[in-house]
Amino acid sequence: ELGYRNGWITKEKLMKIVVSLGNTPYGNYVKMIAEQYSGNG
Repeated sequence: ELGYRNGWITKEKLMKIVVSLGNTPYGNYVKMIAEQYSGNG
């Protein structure tokens, strides 16, 4: 999620990571970050 927050990856790439993480605590956290910082990427 750091890469997304810093603008190094797009939201699309972050969401691919979320899918690969599945329904795990970290996957849910990264999904929340993607939604919270939707202005980036």
